[in-house]
Amino acid sequence: LPDGDTLVAGQEGFDPTLNEGFPDVQFTARQALRTVTYWKYVVGSMCGFIFFSALIIHQFIALESFGLGTTWTTALVTLMPLASFPGRVLGGIFADMYDKRKVIAVAWTIQLAGALIFVFVTNPITGIAYALVFGFGFGLGNPPRVAILGDYFGRKSYGSLLGMQFLLTSFGGIFAPIYAGTMFDIYGAIGYRIAFITLAVPAVAAIYLYLTMQRPAPPREGSSPAELPEARSTAP
Repeated sequence: LPDGDTLVAGQEGFDPTLNEGFPDVQFTARQALRTVTYWKYVVGSMCGFIFFSALIIHQFIALESFGLGTTWTTALVTLMPLASFPGRVLGGIFADMYDKRKVIAVAWTIQLAGALIFVFVTNPITGIAYALVFGFGFGLGNPPRVAILGDYFGRKSYGSLLGMQFLLTSFGGIFAPIYAGTMFDIYGAIGYRIAFITLAVPAVAAIYLYLTMQRPAPPREGSSPAELPEARSTAP
C-alpha cells in the first residue's frame, strides 16, 4: 500500500499478524523498557546467541579436536557463513509475508538442530551438515529479528532499543566462550561436546519467548510508561 495507508479488519487482504493491520506506533525508549514484550525480545535474543558467541571463537579448535584435519576444518569454517547468505534473503522475504515471530522461531529451531549436529561431528559429512544447517538457520533469523523491533515499537527509539539489546545480549557472549574454553582445557574434545550441548539448550527458551511475545498496546498521548498495558496477540 502507499505509505500511510493501512488495511482495516474486514478489508480484503487484512491479516492481524502483519504490521499493516496496526497503527504506526512510536514508543520512546523509556516506554518500551516498561513493556514485557521488549524484555522477552532481549532475553530471547540473548538465549539464542549464547551458543553462537562461543562457536564463533572456538569452532576451529573444536572441529580439529573432533578429528577433522586442518583442511576440512578451514573449509567448514568458511562454509558456515556462506550458508547464511540464502537464509538472509529468504528471512527478509518471509518476514514480509508471515508473522515474524514464527519466522524467527523456525530459524532458531533450525539453528538448534545445527548446534546439535555440531556437538556430534565426527567426520567431514557431519561437518558439512552442521555448516549448512546452522549457517542457513542463522541467516534466516536475522532479518525478521531486527525488523520485529521496528514493527512493535516504531522508529522513534529504534537505534537506542536495538543498541540496548546488543549490550545486554553481549553479557552471554562474554561468559559462554570462557566456559567452552575452560571445559576444553580440563576435559579435551569431550569437554567441548559437553559445553556446546549445554550452550545450545537456551535456544529452546528463545523459541518459546519469541512465540509468546505480544504486540504492546500503543502508548497513549500523555501517558506514563508505567500505564502501558500489553496488547492481546494472536495465537502463535
